[in-house]
Amino acid sequence: MPSRITIVAPLPAPRRRQRLAKLVRGFQKSGFGVDFMGWDRIKGEAAQWRWQGVPIREKIILTGGGHNSKSARAMYPLWIIVVFFRVLALGRGQTLYCLGWESAFPACLAAKLTRSKVIFDDADRFSMVLGLSGFLNRVLKSLELYTSRKVDLHIVPGFSRYEWRNENMFELKNSPSRADLDEGFALAGKRVSADIVLYVNGWLVETRGALVLLALLQELRRNGVKACMHVAGFLPDKLLQCYLSDPDVIYHGELPQAKALSLYLESDIALTFYDPAVPINRMAESNKWGDCVFYRKPFVVNSEVETADRFVKAGAAWSVPYGDVGALTDLVVRLVREPELIANAQENLASFDDQFPVFDVQVDRLCERIAEIGRQTRA
Repeated sequence: MPSRITIVAPLPAPRRRQRLAKLVRGFQKSGFGVDFMGWDRIKGEAAQWRWQGVPIREKIILTGGGHNSKSARAMYPLWIIVVFFRVLALGRGQTLYCLGWESAFPACLAAKLTRSKVIFDDADRFSMVLGLSGFLNRVLKSLELYTSRKVDLHIVPGFSRYEWRNENMFELKNSPSRADLDEGFALAGKRVSADIVLYVNGWLVETRGALVLLALLQELRRNGVKACMHVAGFLPDKLLQCYLSDPDVIYHGELPQAKALSLYLESDIALTFYDPAVPINRMAESNKWGDCVFYRKPFVVNSEVETADRFVKAGAAWSVPYGDVGALTDLVVRLVREPELIANAQENLASFDDQFPVFDVQVDRLCERIAEIGRQTRA
């Protein structure tokens, strides 16, 4: 078994993304030492999100660009080049855990020279995130397929985003860890007094329905519905003040995972929206859906998200068209008037228990695969 795993990710720190933070803890539990090479997109983020707990070695190999900006996109080719040479500099026989195609592709090329092992965590398929068209999109998809076939392990959150299925593909569902689940139960407070309590969390930008949610609260007030919306996660500055000034919003900021989970227990339903104009959003594999299964909290999703159809058909969730504030308002008003609909949906969520094992169990299986890859190397 390899003694250390080097994580390569276009993020300032593993803690900046919950999936990666949970993986680090899982690797450490299985006996791996962990190194990290990342991208500090906004000066100071790496220090702000520095690892807490059993130490890891963190190193920034690229700075600048910001998040979700034109300059960030323009810097992806530079990231690919930097990763290639940094992997070469690590030397022979490394085990590389690469988040995203933009990390895995250059690592895969360099690994041919260093005989290192590459694990490709494809949490968000790059071609769907970029949304290119025509020739460039076809080239990128071909490179994704090439990378998938050449890496030692290709980790995916679900198979719906892919036109192929290789033997080296490993499904890692987005679900909470057992420790975070238990702590979430312990931290949960009382439900606030309101006709309905809504919960929104995560990356709260315009393409995740941030403006739709504000419009919903306004319409509910016009309909005489007393709503409360818990909001936890990142909000860009141009939206932050709008949320802070809304009388029905309780904004919690960016929270530790267990505290964010506890807010499900203080809410009636969760809201999860994904702008279908972004290709990957139509194939979302939301962390929030796994959270909802474990805490028995039904959710609302926009009808264009194909991967949520199974929840809607099972009566565990509801869907409305993206941006249709009227339809969303009508749905919430109906849930207020017919609370048994929420109770029924809570029961129906139980049918998904087998599809969402806790993250720990999945990471244990992943570590076994990584150890097997190491044994094959020695052989």
